[in-house]
Amino acid sequence: SHAEEQRRHVAAVVAAEAERLLGDAEFHPADGSPRALRPQDLAVLVASHHEADLIAAALRARGIPSVQH
Repeated sequence: SHAEEQRRHVAAVVAAEAERLLGDAEFHPADGSPRALRPQDLAVLVASHHEADLIAAALRARGIPSVQH
């Protein structure tokens, strides 16, 4: 369906942005030196388990680990 296609597209865009951030961004903690951003520093909020599954699959396809809570 068109809606499913859109959800898959959004998942791909989110994964691409996560990959970009993980390659370029630095994290500046209040109590330490700047360091590279890590996968565990990112969070993606979704409306459903299905959307979470799509995001996880898109991240996995780019070699980015994820967990779902």
